[in-house]
Order: sequence, then C-alpha cells, then structure tokens
Amino acid sequence: MKAVTLTIAITGIMVAGVMALVIASRVRQSSMDTATKSFRDGSITEITRLTTDAQSVSNRVASMARQSDEEDRWFSEHIIVMKTGEWVVYVSKCSKEDPRIRDTFVCRASDGGWYESTFHFCIGAIVLRMEGQPADLRSFITQYRLSPLPGQPNTVLKHPTAALLLRFPVAGVRERALHSTVAVGGGRNLSCYDL
Repeated sequence: MKAVTLTIAITGIMVAGVMALVIASRVRQSSMDTATKSFRDGSITEITRLTTDAQSVSNRVASMARQSDEEDRWFSEHIIVMKTGEWVVYVSKCSKEDPRIRDTFVCRASDGGWYESTFHFCIGAIVLRMEGQPADLRSFITQYRLSPLPGQPNTVLKHPTAALLLRFPVAGVRERALHSTVAVGGGRNLSCYDL
C-alpha cells in the first residue's frame, strides 16, 4: 500500500514538473515572439531611415569601394555589397546578443525588396564575414534563406534616383547596371547607363 501511495505521489510530482516546464516554455516563447517582433519592427524603421535618401546609400557604397581593407569594401555595420555591386542595407541580431530575440536579419535590397531571415549569422554577422563577399543578390537570398518581409513592398525601385543605387564602382569589378532599365514614371524607362 505504501509503495502504491509513493508511486502515485512521485507520478503526481513528475506530472506537475512537466506541466510547469510546458507553461514556462510557452511563457518564454510568447515573450521571445514579442521581443523578436519588436526588434523586427524597429529594424524596419531603422532601415527605412537609412535608405530614404537614395544618394546617401549610393555615396556610402561608393565610399566602401575605396576602402583599403578588402573586407571593408563589401561589409559594414549596415551595408553588405555583393561582387556584382548589388547591396543590402540590413539590421541583424543574434540570440547570443539578446536571448529574448530569435536570430533575426532584416534588410532592404538594391532590387527594392524587403527581406528577412532567421539564419544564424552570429554576433556581428561573423559567419557571413568568414564566408566572404557574396557573389550576387540572388545567391545571397538563397544561401542565407531570405524570404520576403510580410507587409513590406517587394517591387523594383521606381524612382529616377533608383538608377544611382543600381550602379557604382566596386573594387575589381567593372561598373555595371544591375537592371537594364528602371521605370521613372510617365511610361518612360531610364537606362542605368544614361546617368
């Protein structure tokens, strides 16, 4: 009789412990979801601020191309430049930096698209820097599992200054257009080489 009572008591304690773990896990998950969403929303605001002035982005990318350190030519705190000259302006957070936030990478690319990824780039995007400069935007999107950011436009830039963003010199790469034409309104297209 004592053995049955002891077994029931131990089973009850174990069930209560498992239930406590499940509840704690759900509370942590909910907290993590909230913190990650808040970080993502803040990232969108920051990237919008950084990309509002097309000429500023173009100038920054051109400035990076003139850096003496090879890594500085394609990687900075908020910009990654592909070998083709395509770029992303990004904000990233590793869960090691803040355990409340899942690994999150949010960016706006030179194609005008907004993307996100949960790829683990690690602190300071060290994984990306170890892998080296990405070949082009398409392979970057594929390799690091970027997906379109919900609620953000994912269309090619449609503004006369977009052409400035689509071409600039990159060390060792001839200046080239990433898109042959850019819509500028009124049914008119502007070649990137027309600038």
